Amino acid sequence: MNRSQPKLPGWEKVEKQWDAEKAAAREKAHKDQAASWLRGMVERYPPTAEECDIMLSGIRLCRFVSDLECEKCNLACEDHTVDWLFPTKVCLKDYHALRRRLGLRK
Repeated sequence: MNRSQPKLPGWEKVEKQWDAEKAAAREKAHKDQAASWLRGMVERYPPTAEECDIMLSGIRLCRFVSDLECEKCNLACEDHTVDWLFPTKVCLKDYHALRRRLGLRK
């Protein structure tokens, strides 16, 4: 569109709606991709009995968390074994959320 041309009345509203629809489509595509990736990971690398116990407590294993989610996490540089409290790496976001729900200190 030529920048010197005036926009039609209501055009900003239409552009905002398009932007919202594009964002929703990207979010849905990400969720679909993450779900597909997770199914493949569980089939290829099924959790052990000890790992199932961890997952039943509400903590995901690192290998079952999408890279896209980890990239946004501010705990990426932390020890994901929690000083070997767990036999495998876990999602620290889930671990800290569980501790908060249980009323335990960080």
